[in-house]
Amino acid sequence: MLKYPLRYLRKNLRYTLINILGLSISFSAALLLIAYALFHLSFDDFHQNGENIYRVNMHLVFASGGEESYASTYSPVGKRLQEEFPEVIDFATFYKKASLISKLNSTTSFNEERVCFATNSFFKMFTIPIIEGDKTGKLNDPSNIYISESASRKYFGDENPIGEVLIRNHNEEYIVRGVFEDAPVNTHFNFDFIISFNAYATIEEDNVYENWAWWDTYYSYVQLDPNASLSGLEAKFPEFVKKHRGDTWAERGYRTDLSLQRLDEIHFGLAEKSLGDDVNTIKKSDISTFIIIASFILLISWINFINLSTSQSLTRGKEVGIRKILGSNKKQIVVQFLTETLLVNSLAILLAALIFATVIPLFLNELGLGITLADLLSIKLVGVYIGVLLIGSLLAGYYPSLLLLALKPVSIIKGKFQSSLTGNRLRTVLIITQFTCAIVLLTVTVGMYEQISHMKSQQLGFDSAHKLTFKAPVQRDSLYDNQVESLLNQLVAESEIINYTSSSTVPGMPQEFQIGGVRRVGAETDNSAHFGLAYIDDRFVDVFDLEFLAGENLHEIGGSDRDKVLINEVALHILGYSNPEEALGTEIIIPRGTVTVKGVIKDYHNQSLKSDYKPTVYRFRGEGFKSHHTLLYDANADIQTVIAKTQKQWNQHFEKDPFEYFLLADNYEDQYKEDTNFAKVILVFSALAILVACLGLYSIALINVQFQKRQIAIRKVLGAKFSSLLGLLYKKYIVIILISFGLALPPALVFINTWKRNFAFKANWSFDLVSSPLLLITAITGITIASILIRTVRQNPVEVIRND
Repeated sequence: MLKYPLRYLRKNLRYTLINILGLSISFSAALLLIAYALFHLSFDDFHQNGENIYRVNMHLVFASGGEESYASTYSPVGKRLQEEFPEVIDFATFYKKASLISKLNSTTSFNEERVCFATNSFFKMFTIPIIEGDKTGKLNDPSNIYISESASRKYFGDENPIGEVLIRNHNEEYIVRGVFEDAPVNTHFNFDFIISFNAYATIEEDNVYENWAWWDTYYSYVQLDPNASLSGLEAKFPEFVKKHRGDTWAERGYRTDLSLQRLDEIHFGLAEKSLGDDVNTIKKSDISTFIIIASFILLISWINFINLSTSQSLTRGKEVGIRKILGSNKKQIVVQFLTETLLVNSLAILLAALIFATVIPLFLNELGLGITLADLLSIKLVGVYIGVLLIGSLLAGYYPSLLLLALKPVSIIKGKFQSSLTGNRLRTVLIITQFTCAIVLLTVTVGMYEQISHMKSQQLGFDSAHKLTFKAPVQRDSLYDNQVESLLNQLVAESEIINYTSSSTVPGMPQEFQIGGVRRVGAETDNSAHFGLAYIDDRFVDVFDLEFLAGENLHEIGGSDRDKVLINEVALHILGYSNPEEALGTEIIIPRGTVTVKGVIKDYHNQSLKSDYKPTVYRFRGEGFKSHHTLLYDANADIQTVIAKTQKQWNQHFEKDPFEYFLLADNYEDQYKEDTNFAKVILVFSALAILVACLGLYSIALINVQFQKRQIAIRKVLGAKFSSLLGLLYKKYIVIILISFGLALPPALVFINTWKRNFAFKANWSFDLVSSPLLLITAITGITIASILIRTVRQNPVEVIRND
């Protein structure tokens, strides 16, 4: 059975190697993209009751226009939904809070971001196995804490942690009751410490079970009855919110909406809305893009195979014709073709597996995706890939065999199919398909990089250079204000440090505080808006080099500016002022009081250019609300010296607290990391698709030149120049490129335009977007054909004509 296929593959070794190389590159690339897509599609699909568990999302809709969406909501929401609606059979609420954790009687503490307070049903609703200790996961006792395997090793090593005591924020003691498995990578739950929500309720001054006035990082989940109507339950939410929150539309000029999002859909965010406090999400459109690219790459490689098979029909046709004359039936010939295809595909997939295992870990590390090769491997992936192999082998092997079997033996022995209109049309259509896929990917890549370059090249409206920001301690007591003032004064006395500022947030981060109902004194509540609130000091404007449109800076000395504020340009327009000067000295209403506008700041990009300018109020408040301290250091200073001196002073003032810092420019740039990585993925796999297409182009051009050897030799004898011979071969491909470009451009532009909808500030369409892919494909095609022709024209034309 393998005798004839192996003999044919060995006889045509050059084309066999081209096929195996093209297929192996395609398979390894497609394997990664499919694995990556399946990995993201698997998020939170392991919870036993996951199909009935939903997160409660919150949406704020403003009378002045616009809306904001949040994954968090008010702390009583989950509890009240269970009490008031029979469709809700259970709920879980948790509160995320960065904390300082240490062992009892230990002098070493760690800032831990993955700490949460959870209600009693947390372990019951979610499949998070407890492997040591109390496996019931009781969280009703305020003294209980459950920790992950990683946290157990970090704090207790190989010792049994059950019954041991952990200290939170220097003064809260919790007893370890259990150890749970580390969360898998494919989940949005990323906790290392889970404490009873009752403990948080005793710490918090406000009654968290009744606090409808303010929301923080409270996340509410509900488990619905399997027979419950999702749309029917959501229809009851407006009255539910009005009952507990009151008529905020009339009172503050906005309303609060609630919606439910199924657990296994959380990883994909919201289709049309950005969740302000959600993390580790990916758009479903991005996953679709990965699958489309994988399909393009596989399609190009299979087209190469089919093209080679049909282009070799002259020699193959003679073989098939003779075998048919000698009595071979259709089944035998088809089986031979399929066996050859399966052999080539199998060899290619073995080579692809080797490439995948070797190169992919480097690729994942380079992109900083935070996952490993092991995270990508799954039974589902193996099943999908075996299916891809079989389907590809069937299509790529069965179709060429049918084409040859459909012709008469005498015709195919004479090689008429090769020169027939049908054969030429088939190859032309397949080449056009290849080029179209490659041009789509190229155009999309150019469009993405133009948008990212546009964002990175814009003036930000503030100075991010030479700024070192360090965070305030997680736990701040009454002595904090004096301690931090002493720390900053000693730092600014250093020769390398020019100035400093303290603020609630810094550029590159969303405003930590949000306020609603902001309006001018005397304005109707319908004109109220939702603003960001930044707590600053009187050095903030100078350190970040912000520009005033009108007015002047706030001054802390004397306390006369405690009830005065600065606003930014977009806030000016929302509040209805016609110009900056008009706003000066006027009063605006904010929660808990009325304040006077002292200055108007020109808009700056507090976050990346993906986000629009946000209306913001800037005011004074105690240091306890300023969690970030930024140093402006000399441009000629050694940054490591600045860091070392800052850390030394920190350790003297806050010896029990870890020192955490970042360079502001780097931190700001990190906002573009996700989009840059996405563009890198598109670029890498576009390059691979083009490489595979080039392999196919090379092999097809090589075969075509072989068939035109006699014509080329005669023209050469008659004095034809190399350029005219190149033009003879190239003109057909120019037409193919132009047709492919016309087919590729519309879908590529639609994709880019859709992708750009996520950006508030968009790059203009450029000529390079159209010209670069066209010129690159044209150049690659010309170089490929020229390289083959050079070798051909070097042959003795007399020998070519004699042997043809």
